[in-house]
Amino acid sequence: MQTTFLLEVGIAVAAALLVSLLFYRLGLPMIVGQLVAGMLVGPFGLGLIRDTTAIDFL
Repeated sequence: MQTTFLLEVGIAVAAALLVSLLFYRLGLPMIVGQLVAGMLVGPFGLGLIRDTTAIDFL
């Protein structure tokens, strides 16, 4: 349970960092990149994070 939670948080943070840096290089707001990253890795995007109960708790 805890390993899965840490893996999901790590995926979310890494995706947010990478996509926001890409948006920064394109001259777009970084916060929009973080939102796009959340949509991509979330359960309705690529599905890398499926169980959102632990993340909803945060």
